[in-house]
Amino acid sequence: MPNHLAGGAVFTGFFASILFGVNILASPWTLAITLVASVLPDCDHTRSPIGKLLFPLAKWLNRRFGHRTITHSIPALIVLTLLVSFVEKTYFGSFRVSIAFCLAYWSHLLFDMCTLQGVPLMYPFKKNPFVLIGNPDARIRVGDYRREAIAFSVFLAWGVSLYSLGLLQNGFWTTYNRTFATLHHLHSEFRRSTDLLRVDYTYLEGTQEITGTGYCIEASESKATLLVSSPEGGGREGAGVGEWLLLDQSKMTVKRVLPTHTGKPLDIRYLDLVNVTADSFNRALSNRAILSLELQANQPFQITEANGFPKTVTSYEGKYLSQVPVFSSLIPQPSSLSDSLLTDYSYLPQIELLEQKIAIHRREQSAERSAWDATQSQITQLHRQYVATDDPLQRQNLHAQIRELEAINPPKPDNTQVEELQNQIRKIEKEAALRNEAKRQALELRRRQETGQLQELRFTGIVRFVEL
Repeated sequence: MPNHLAGGAVFTGFFASILFGVNILASPWTLAITLVASVLPDCDHTRSPIGKLLFPLAKWLNRRFGHRTITHSIPALIVLTLLVSFVEKTYFGSFRVSIAFCLAYWSHLLFDMCTLQGVPLMYPFKKNPFVLIGNPDARIRVGDYRREAIAFSVFLAWGVSLYSLGLLQNGFWTTYNRTFATLHHLHSEFRRSTDLLRVDYTYLEGTQEITGTGYCIEASESKATLLVSSPEGGGREGAGVGEWLLLDQSKMTVKRVLPTHTGKPLDIRYLDLVNVTADSFNRALSNRAILSLELQANQPFQITEANGFPKTVTSYEGKYLSQVPVFSSLIPQPSSLSDSLLTDYSYLPQIELLEQKIAIHRREQSAERSAWDATQSQITQLHRQYVATDDPLQRQNLHAQIRELEAINPPKPDNTQVEELQNQIRKIEKEAALRNEAKRQALELRRRQETGQLQELRFTGIVRFVEL
């Protein structure tokens, strides 16, 4: 029992970390499932601790199958893992506990294979025992406390060493990336992580060494974008939330970037603003960490950036805004222009190209399906020839041809590429609609100005920001 608990926890923690990036110490539920699953196969033994806990079930299993039979088999492992996976995916939307359960249960079977009796892994299909060590004298006998103590000490030492190296609590790849602490390894950890990364960084600015802490928002092989101050506390209206820092290996010497998991989600949101007033627009942008901002207005407007002079523009684009500019209206000037609305159709060739790619992809799928249908027809024809002939040599050749054709796998339809192309088309059409709407509003403003009817400043744009 102690060997199964210690060995199961260490075995599960190590392989869950290195193969799946799952930390069994991150949640008490995961650790509890690991410990329970590591001894669960012994629920068919009424004198085992888990058997005493589940006595009615243990008694029935022992009488019906005996010890080390149905519960010590791969079919039981598969069925129980699928059951746990179904429950976890239905109610929690993940497979972290299922991975821990499967590895812990398998560790029990693996360790029992090192005993003299072994385990019937293919029960009830085959009852012969599976063992890991061919020499019976080298296996562990039940009740051999000396060897069990040695095994327990090995598991304990293994677990302590893994914990001290940070492999259990942080995960193998996280520990690996933190050891090297480069932008390349930060990018690797950023792609793998499902939560927000806090980064301790060090870089050189001239000869001065700059250190600090920030949150990783974007990362590539040689660059990383950090939000270097916490959003706690808010700020004045019109001010940004935190300061953006771009670590670019080609422009500076980045000495160290050490990622740490926060357990909080990295939440990047989109805000579509259509036909809103300047006051509403400024309020929508205040106290946000703006990743990017694109906007247009129904008339020229005034923009005032931090520590800058006001300037008049007709549209605005910005990225990594530590302090959001203030947008305000101008006094409209009379116009004598009489323009007509020219709808922007420049996006149509791009959509046509994407539709052609979709058509090509569907033709390829259709061709694959036609080839498969032709193969099935050929197989049917060969079967008929096989039944119709009595020549052994010809029957042998026909049989070989049939087997060769039957080995061809049917095509698997994959609409992922088509869906991605369709999403691109919808995005292009949406952006074109926004541009045409902005043009229409601008033309309407000019027409109203000619008749003395002034229109209120209205903004239309897309905001991408980080919600922490």
